[in-house]
Amino acid sequence: RGKPVSKSSDLSPPRRARHDSPSPPRGKPVSKSGDLSPPRRARHDSPSPPRSKRAAGSRDLSPPRRARHDSPSPPRSKATSRSGDLSPPRKPVTSSSSTRDDNNSSRARDRDQSPPRREEIGSHSHSISKGSTTDFSGGGLLSAKELQADMQKRQEAEKANLNKLIAELDPDAATVHRDKSGRVIDPKMEKLRKREEERKKQEKESQHLKWGKGITQAEMREEQIRNELKEMAKPFARHADDEDMNQLLKNELLLSDPMYQYMADKKQAERRAAGIVDKPKYRGPPGPPNRFGIAPGYRWDGRDRSNGFETRFFSKQQSAKARTEEAYRWRSEDM
Repeated sequence: RGKPVSKSSDLSPPRRARHDSPSPPRGKPVSKSGDLSPPRRARHDSPSPPRSKRAAGSRDLSPPRRARHDSPSPPRSKATSRSGDLSPPRKPVTSSSSTRDDNNSSRARDRDQSPPRREEIGSHSHSISKGSTTDFSGGGLLSAKELQADMQKRQEAEKANLNKLIAELDPDAATVHRDKSGRVIDPKMEKLRKREEERKKQEKESQHLKWGKGITQAEMREEQIRNELKEMAKPFARHADDEDMNQLLKNELLLSDPMYQYMADKKQAERRAAGIVDKPKYRGPPGPPNRFGIAPGYRWDGRDRSNGFETRFFSKQQSAKARTEEAYRWRSEDM
C-alpha cells in the first residue's frame, strides 16, 4: 500500500528545486480582493491627479473630464415639456419695410446672413410682361389662343413703330456709302480708282514678264521681224544697184582688207560722236569655249578658273558624236 494521501489533493510528483535564481517573494494577497496578480511597481515620473469622487449611485467608470477654460457656453434655456426640440431658441426675425438701399441695416438685424437674391432677368414672367399687351396678372397657365393673340398684337405694334420711323425719315435722301474704316466714299470715284489700280497692276505684271524674257533679246527679235518683213516686200531678183545690199557689204569689215584699221577707227569715231560709248573688249587669245558663246572680259589674264564643267560638257558631246560616226562606218563597211 502506498503512503497515505496528504491533506492536499495534488497527486503530481514532487518538483525539483531550481538553483538558478530564486523568485522574489510574493506579497501577501489582499484578503478582501480576489486579484492574484503580482503587485505593480510604483511610478516615479509624475503622480496622476486624484480622481474626484462620484456619487454613490453613479455607474460611470470613465475618467473625469477636464474642465474647459476657453469660454463657457451660454446656458441653454429650458425646453417646454410639451415639445421635444432641444435646439437653442431662435431669435425672432424682424420685418423691414425699407427699400433695397437699406438692405445692409436690415440684414444686420436679420438672422439670415446670406446675400440678397438678384431678380432673374430671363424669367418667363418678365419676358412675357415686358412687351406683352395681354394681362397676365391672374397667373396660371395660358392657352394657345391667348399666346397667339398676344404675339399678333406685339407684331402689329412693332410694325407700327417701324412705319413711324420710316415716315420721319427723308424719302429722297441719298444712300451714304462708307468703306471699312467708316469714311464716306463716292461709288463712282471708287470704281474709277479700282479700275486705275487694276490697270497699273496689269502693266507691272506685263513689265515683269518682259524683264523675265530679257529686254535685249526682245529688241533683237523685233528688229529681226522688221528686217524679214522688209525683205519679203522686195522683188525676188537682186541687181547690182541694190542699195541695201551694197550698204551691208560696205559696213562689213574683213581682216584681209588693208583699210581694216582705218575703217574700224573711223567707225569708232562716228559712234563716239553720236554719244554711243562702247565697252572695252578682250583682245587676247581666245578663251575656252562655253555653251552660250560668251567672250571673256577685257581684264581676263588667260587663266581658266572654272570647275571644268564646260570642258567636260563639250568632251561628252564630241565623244557621242564620234561614236555615232564610228557606228555608221561599221554598218556601211560592206556596202
